[in-house]
Amino acid sequence: MTKEELIERVNEFLVEEFEVDGDAISPEANLQETLDLDSLDYVDLVVVIESNFGFKVVGEDFVDIKTFADFYDYAYQKVLDKEAGIDSKVEAEATAEAAATEGEDNTGGETA
Repeated sequence: MTKEELIERVNEFLVEEFEVDGDAISPEANLQETLDLDSLDYVDLVVVIESNFGFKVVGEDFVDIKTFADFYDYAYQKVLDKEAGIDSKVEAEATAEAAATEGEDNTGGETA
């Protein structure tokens, strides 16, 4: 998927799901103000993103997303990561934690 295709798809579902005028969406526009997002709307946005693109969204990721351009960049990077087999930061951290836990108990639960 190209970035342009992603932007078009994102804009389509934002217009449909958040009932915003497509003309109000521009790369430099403020995402929260344009979509009139409250905390519950952010949850809806996460669900829509995950269902449309098939990757997990981490709440902390939204801290730095201010504009539509930020949002497009974020979603596009996540799509690229998914295509490369790097599904999400959470899964990578969980895998690292599991590996560390396995390394701590080399005795197989037996004591000498």
